[in-house]
Amino acid sequence: MGSGVFRPIILPGGKPLVALRDAAHYIIKLPKAEHDAEDWEAAMQTLLLVAEQDGPTMFARIGVMRALTRLRMGTDWQPQNLS
Repeated sequence: MGSGVFRPIILPGGKPLVALRDAAHYIIKLPKAEHDAEDWEAAMQTLLLVAEQDGPTMFARIGVMRALTRLRMGTDWQPQNLS
């Protein structure tokens, strides 16, 4: 996986993820139940897409941010319907 750089993501505890490789290592080190969760699987897929097919790093950042948001809010959290 490439080490593409994106705008840093600050993890709970203050550690920043600044490269695709940082994000991949973070996901891999999650407990198995979390690592296998749908949001983290999607984040890993976007990381692979960006790394292997030179996609926009923003996609990877969005995937990781989405998974982190669900982690912080709990697995049942869904965005409110604003319409």
